[in-house]
Amino acid sequence: MNILVVTSIYPRDDASEGSTATKVVHYFVKEWEKIGHKVIVIHVPNRIFYFTYFLPLNIREKLKAKTGNEFPDKTMLKKGEIPYDGVTVFRRPVFKMIPRTLSNDILVSHCAHDVESYLNEKKFIPDLILGHWETPVIQLINHLSQSYVCKKSIVFHGNAYAVRYPEKISKLLSDYDAIGTRSYGSSLELQQILNLKKMPFVCYSGIPDSYVDLYKPDYAKFQRPISNFLYVGTLIARKNCDSIIKALAKKKDADWHLDIVGDGAEKQNLVSLAQSLNVDTKITFHGKIAREKVIEIMQKSQCFIMNSRGEVFGLVYLEAMLANCITIASLNEGMDGIITSGKDGFLVHAGNVDDLTQVLDRLCALSSLEVIKIAKEGYKTACGFTDSIVAKKYLASIDSW
Repeated sequence: MNILVVTSIYPRDDASEGSTATKVVHYFVKEWEKIGHKVIVIHVPNRIFYFTYFLPLNIREKLKAKTGNEFPDKTMLKKGEIPYDGVTVFRRPVFKMIPRTLSNDILVSHCAHDVESYLNEKKFIPDLILGHWETPVIQLINHLSQSYVCKKSIVFHGNAYAVRYPEKISKLLSDYDAIGTRSYGSSLELQQILNLKKMPFVCYSGIPDSYVDLYKPDYAKFQRPISNFLYVGTLIARKNCDSIIKALAKKKDADWHLDIVGDGAEKQNLVSLAQSLNVDTKITFHGKIAREKVIEIMQKSQCFIMNSRGEVFGLVYLEAMLANCITIASLNEGMDGIITSGKDGFLVHAGNVDDLTQVLDRLCALSSLEVIKIAKEGYKTACGFTDSIVAKKYLASIDSW
């Protein structure tokens, strides 16, 4: 099958230093190619006013921390075929005058013409067009579908555009064969916002199949009381790492330690918070470290916590579950629908210190046998979300929607 993937975010070899563009779509593409599908990726980044690409690094970092989005760089302006990791990628930026608005339809039509010309050169006729992210992707797919008779699907990575333009988005989606989101909570919300007859399917990510062999189950660490906690992620406001420090600080007489792996604009605020709560000696800020070291820390840790908001999905949760960490994530976010609270992990309200405190108290009160049971269930759940499994489920979800 010929699959055309249209996405506004895709990894690239020419990215500037510090780029954090997610590889989630790329992982799907690689798996589909492995099972015999032919895939071409159309990368349509939003192009903004030229001067913004030259803003000082500290300003760009602040904007990135505030929005949680990848900030563009001038290398993204390059147009043409730019392969990545063996995948055929055609990049065609689309100018957007005002951020967080829908793209200009005339400019999108020009983009569609360029894409069609490229596909004609490649003699590539899609059997399926898959979109990721909303703008200019939805509009572009609609233009392309006028030239190609095939199925078309879109996966939302957040519902902001649906909230801002419900009537426009509903009209654009009127003849899509399948609509998806990145979490169960987002699917429920999108169905309500757009008054969809069907709930959007959930497009879950996976972990590399090799990770299942990389992490060896070790339940001996649960023979001692729960005291080793871990956070791995970017230190930005929406990740709510401060709530973890505040919740653990309430365990005044307990012997505990928190490893914080990652860097970001919030680091100094978190260091100051730990000092003000007199728990700085119980916390290690590792910063960015080698993956091998992260794995080492993760396998020694007993509990992984990341109760962030706006988390459509996080591979690190599954990785923590493979490492036999009792994993605590957020309700109505990316892991809701994967983790069943109390069975294979726990769910708390994002950033809610009292909620997290109650779950930590509950966890620490469990017997070692009860904790091991949850850890085993978490490992089992994670094993069901490898790249090869979720890539097949993704295509199956489109067919059955």
